[in-house]
Amino acid sequence: MEKILQLCERAKEDFSPEIYRGTINIGAAETLCVYRLPQILTTYRKLYPLVEIRIHTESCEKLFELIKTNDIDVALALTDEIISTDLIVHTLHDECMTIVTSPLHSLALKKKVTPNDFSGQSFILTSPGCGYRPLILSMLKNFDVKPSSIMELSSVGAIKQCTICNLGISVLPRISVKNELERGELVEIKWSGPSFPVKTQLLYHHEKWITPALRAFLELCHCSQTIKKQTCNP
Repeated sequence: MEKILQLCERAKEDFSPEIYRGTINIGAAETLCVYRLPQILTTYRKLYPLVEIRIHTESCEKLFELIKTNDIDVALALTDEIISTDLIVHTLHDECMTIVTSPLHSLALKKKVTPNDFSGQSFILTSPGCGYRPLILSMLKNFDVKPSSIMELSSVGAIKQCTICNLGISVLPRISVKNELERGELVEIKWSGPSFPVKTQLLYHHEKWITPALRAFLELCHCSQTIKKQTCNP
């Protein structure tokens, strides 16, 4: 029955003079909602004003579930490379991750910071389910680093503010701390450890019915694609 209803909706769109209408449900990581998605949506709104846009801000782990249950049409995830037989995945950006602290932190002025320097330090991390959190924890484990404490926050904004207040060390996408770095509220430590291969990835189910409205969104995402090899060390 669901397949029949989808075919009926598709037929109606094919004969409609204004096919760019309806609703698209977009899921995205919080950082991407703030720093990547608005530019795309601004252009999309100008081109397709009849389309209703619904944004769902979720952890990457939750986004995978919502795609599989068809509760969202497409997602923008911030994680390492996604390999899945159920999903169509396109990398849009190689994101540069940076390790930041308060200017008052003991590591702020150190000329070379290695993983061993993190032993006994406090960390401020994203909550479980965040796409890049496992990369940070894996690095700590691989170098047998035992932090003195780990504070978990679901909001990138809250993480930044707590880091500014010198409550710990954070690992965040550079795009999310650009303003704070320019104002001197945060500083990048001189990291000489391994990099974090985090990417902005566009994904949707391989059986997803691509409506004209959704296809237009996917095309705009690809137009914004600027994959570059970046050096994340300051």
